[in-house]
Amino acid sequence: MKTVILSFALFIFGFQSCLANNASAIRFDALEQKYHLSDEKITAHQLLSFFGLTSGLEVRFAPSLAQQTYELPQKLTETELLRWLANTFSSIQTYNQQQQLISLTVLPKGQVQSESLILANDPVNEGKAHKLKQTNKTAKERFQLRLKEFDQQLQAQIKQQIERSIHREEKLQYQKEQQALRNAQEQSVLTDKLRRLKVHDPELYTRLLEINQGRYPDLESEILSSKD
Repeated sequence: MKTVILSFALFIFGFQSCLANNASAIRFDALEQKYHLSDEKITAHQLLSFFGLTSGLEVRFAPSLAQQTYELPQKLTETELLRWLANTFSSIQTYNQQQQLISLTVLPKGQVQSESLILANDPVNEGKAHKLKQTNKTAKERFQLRLKEFDQQLQAQIKQQIERSIHREEKLQYQKEQQALRNAQEQSVLTDKLRRLKVHDPELYTRLLEINQGRYPDLESEILSSKD
């Protein structure tokens, strides 16, 4: 059975404490330990990707299911969601040697295998979310159990990739913050200059304002609100 590893990172990096996906389609309340769904339909892709990340289970599913939409009860515990999946699809659960549930394969009802499967979440993205404390304790513990099923070399590779990914994001965030700071400083200098020109050279002020408003949309309001 061939697995096609596709990372559907629709929500990985905009987490709130309750982990919301697709704005309002599904969220997980860690205190209640329940999934909350809106009355809108949700695609299998969205549901399984979100469930995989918040449960810590490795979830694979048949490509034919990806964009099919479903209506679910508005509140479900993990056990109830697993039961719904088992009733709606062919749901194959895998356990480790300690009989702990670690993965789930979801196929169309009646099928027992598939030519290819989609991995709902990239393990590097999962590991990064857990490392950044963007998930919950149960999901993190299950993810660690899954890692232990790999040989040491693969475990080390995944952990290294997680650290690299976090470092890249931190670097990009730092660069964005520095750029924003530079822009703010430049705008402040320009605002002071134009405020003076508005009084002493209105014609030049108008020309420079027109030139710079594309880059600084709120420039004129800043000038008008500035106090001498």
